[in-house]
Amino acid sequence: MHKLEKNITRVMIAGLAISVILMLIGLIMLNDVIMYIGIGVLIATPIMRVIASIISFAVEKDKLYCVITTLVLLILIAAIIKSLV
Repeated sequence: MHKLEKNITRVMIAGLAISVILMLIGLIMLNDVIMYIGIGVLIATPIMRVIASIISFAVEKDKLYCVITTLVLLILIAAIIKSLV
């Protein structure tokens, strides 16, 4: 497996694991706030994947994919901001 793919896989697994743990803790403790934080982490995981990709492309000095992935991140951020307004 390519180094970029390994890094992205780690980010995705970590985000999912943290999210599940937080949601289970919130469920056990009957705490809605902790459950919502877990859901927030789950939602943020794909964004972290894009950020990890940008970093990996920058380290590999792949300017084209770095620019494209940065544009994807900007589109994601714009969509989030638009949904909150």
